[in-house]
Amino acid sequence: MGTKSLMLMFGTFSPIHEGHLRVAKEIKEFYKIDYFRFIPSGNVPVDGQKEKKLSFTDRTEILKAALARELGNELYYDPVLENAGFSMYQTAKFFRGLGFKVSVTMGVDYFEEMKPWKDSEKLIEEFPMVIFGDEEEYDTKEADFFRTNLTPFSSSKVRELILKDKELLGIVPKDSIELIKKIKYKFETAYK
Repeated sequence: MGTKSLMLMFGTFSPIHEGHLRVAKEIKEFYKIDYFRFIPSGNVPVDGQKEKKLSFTDRTEILKAALARELGNELYYDPVLENAGFSMYQTAKFFRGLGFKVSVTMGVDYFEEMKPWKDSEKLIEEFPMVIFGDEEEYDTKEADFFRTNLTPFSSSKVRELILKDKELLGIVPKDSIELIKKIKYKFETAYK
């Protein structure tokens, strides 16, 4: 029995949506990954904004609700890292220290944003990376590019639907809809 493979998907997940789940399953199957973990970033800006948006705690609660049915199956949120303050590199090293063969995935937009962050060069150098998006192609020597059709999914489009009280079924995981509706006022405060 060899070393088990683990793919870490980093992102803001503000909020997580069905596109995240679909691409996670596609990547897991394509690369024959044993385990897949979602790792939400700390309180970082999204969409080029300088101010912080939806809190780490709120994004994490939505993520946990979204993955509730997946626990024990193929996708999982790992509470070990909650509020640990690890960089992405430290997180990947943590799991490698547990004996996993670790690789990393994230969307093209997140990959571009993370380059100036703490330890990002080490992450790129030491861990295999898969960058996903719906671009025809993405030119990088730093990672594999996994093309997937994300339409109509994007966190910014999902936030627009939330703010306009539109139907979310089929757009965000069913188990997270009630929580999103419950904290809609936080989306209004953060994104209006």
